[in-house]
Amino acid sequence: MTIGAFIPSSTATHVAVGGEKEQYPSGRFTGYALLACLITMLAALIVGHHIGVSGGIITMPQFSKNFVKESEVTVDQYCGFNDQFVSLFTSYFYLAGLVGVIIASILSSNCRVSGGTILYGAPCYCFGALYWYSTDCTTDLLYGTILMGIGFGFYILSVPLYLSEVAPYGYFPRSTKFSFQLMMTVGIFCTNLVNFGLSKINDGWSWKWSGVLGVFIMILTFIGSALLPNEPICIIKCGFPDLAKRTLQLIRGTDDIVEELNDLLKANRAILDSKQTWKTIFNKKYRPHLVMALAIPFFQQFTGINVIMFYGPSISKSLGMGTNASLIVSVITGGVILFGTLFGVAIADKVERKCLFIAGGVIMFVCEVVAGYDHGVKSISNLHTYGLLALLAVYLVGFACSWGLLGCLVPSEIFPLEIRLMGHCIMVGVSMFSTFIIAQYSLGMFCKFGFGIFHFFAAFILVMTVFVISFLPETKDIPIQEMPKVWGQHWFWRRYYSADDVHEKDVVCVKFITSYYNAKKHTD
Repeated sequence: MTIGAFIPSSTATHVAVGGEKEQYPSGRFTGYALLACLITMLAALIVGHHIGVSGGIITMPQFSKNFVKESEVTVDQYCGFNDQFVSLFTSYFYLAGLVGVIIASILSSNCRVSGGTILYGAPCYCFGALYWYSTDCTTDLLYGTILMGIGFGFYILSVPLYLSEVAPYGYFPRSTKFSFQLMMTVGIFCTNLVNFGLSKINDGWSWKWSGVLGVFIMILTFIGSALLPNEPICIIKCGFPDLAKRTLQLIRGTDDIVEELNDLLKANRAILDSKQTWKTIFNKKYRPHLVMALAIPFFQQFTGINVIMFYGPSISKSLGMGTNASLIVSVITGGVILFGTLFGVAIADKVERKCLFIAGGVIMFVCEVVAGYDHGVKSISNLHTYGLLALLAVYLVGFACSWGLLGCLVPSEIFPLEIRLMGHCIMVGVSMFSTFIIAQYSLGMFCKFGFGIFHFFAAFILVMTVFVISFLPETKDIPIQEMPKVWGQHWFWRRYYSADDVHEKDVVCVKFITSYYNAKKHTD
């Protein structure tokens, strides 16, 4: 369901020379901090909105009449929507998103300004959506989808990175830790409601309104991003520490920002001294982080969640439900996954991460194995249909509480600052590509194997659960600065860590920086 975005660790807390975790002096929750949080929530709404659009409009009669060829619609209940254009329409968005992620990552690496790439992405998305709205040609519709996807890639890569730099440190853990995933599920649910309402309008244009609604969210994001200052760390990297100091005071609402500014200077010096590039994450001591950056988003997509979110209404309709009934099912699934996410947020800080992963994996595995036993059945009775819907609800709750929520949270707890950008880019890119594969080939697999497709995803869930048990350490309540010790004590990953890596010292003298800026403060 997610596309791999996560909220990276904020610079809200730091580690003193002695290694003890400290909190910066309390400031105010400023308007800039509030605006950054609101933009992140709008980003999550866009993600959920497009998932809902992809799943909903392809079942609307107006869309099917214009774009699904009647000759390709077969009486086989499993192949009712096995249309190449439907697959391309859904999958090309994420393939284009991957291109946008690559371009945005290059800009972020060179310019180190996430806010600027947000401004690039929003117009691209809006132009694609308006082009999409103005055409009834399949080729032009795909062009519009590709433009939207590129803008989406810019957007989804940059927004979480920006928030991690400017988030209010006194509020960061509670205000942003789960906000992205929660607001994404809100976007799915609301879009499914909109799809159901628009399906009642028989003007031939109703399906277009569902997609164009995202333009209004993007416009709000563009305006908000234009009002926000650049991140202080980016200003420092450009060689303007005094401007970074004033910007940080503006964002935090206090003049007492020396400690946080010192940490930003240390982080910048560490990056410069170690000459960190994209090759850094391939260093031996970052091998666990690289594996997790590749495995977590890949496994998250291969739970089968996006088969349900993208094609659930289509599958329901092909099994004999009408358009209204299939869209009602999508509304129900959106509501269930929203409930599951709320439940997951409530228990996430009370239960160990690995326990949630394992429990969710077991629930999803059982549901998909049972659902797959309908493989080869030529007709589905009402009892079977209701049973499958019940299994679907349980599966969605299991996913939302485990891989849906923790797939975004756990990476933010393991990536240190020096590889945070690279790790985030890899995760988003892998998630985009995996989503493209699922969207492109799921309908064909469903046509060929029927509900046996769920056994395919059940096998992946079994593998990923064993992977979590064997290779993912517990991260709950462990400061990110302590993670090298955790990796160094792990039965497998310790081979990649030396004693120097586990007990790594600061690369910059804190006393020198503090004295320098104290003197600078007096001269000001």
